[in-house]
Amino acid sequence: MEKITDKQTLKMNFLEIWRGISPQDTIALLEFDKMAVIEQKLKKSCTKEYPVKRVLLLYHAYASIAYITAELKVNAKIYLDSKKENFMILSYKKNSNPDTCSIVYSNIQELCNYPFYPVPVKNIFEYMEEDKTIEGLLSFYEQHAK
Repeated sequence: MEKITDKQTLKMNFLEIWRGISPQDTIALLEFDKMAVIEQKLKKSCTKEYPVKRVLLLYHAYASIAYITAELKVNAKIYLDSKKENFMILSYKKNSNPDTCSIVYSNIQELCNYPFYPVPVKNIFEYMEEDKTIEGLLSFYEQHAK
């Protein structure tokens, strides 16, 4: 794996890890729990801009969205912080072009104002990668859901 200095390397490293982890580690990544093995694999490639906690959170989101878009899981709980305090539950919108998800529930009240309104997956990734998930989603809703 390469040092993570940009979003492209972040995504390429995720694919490398995703292909090489056990089913137990896949579940750990999806549940954002017991990720010592994954964390160990990541440490050498993390940087100041992309510290381990941030990368684990992003990889958790990537994995969760990958599972729902592959229809392996109906709803995915995605944590928005490493303390597992803030989260949203996403549902995949079938046959959407581009791929979209909607927020079924969030413990952040502002994200519950537009239930089932579709958000392109690329936007969700973009907001998470910029550490502006909540602000990005609210901005998206402000521009598109009115």
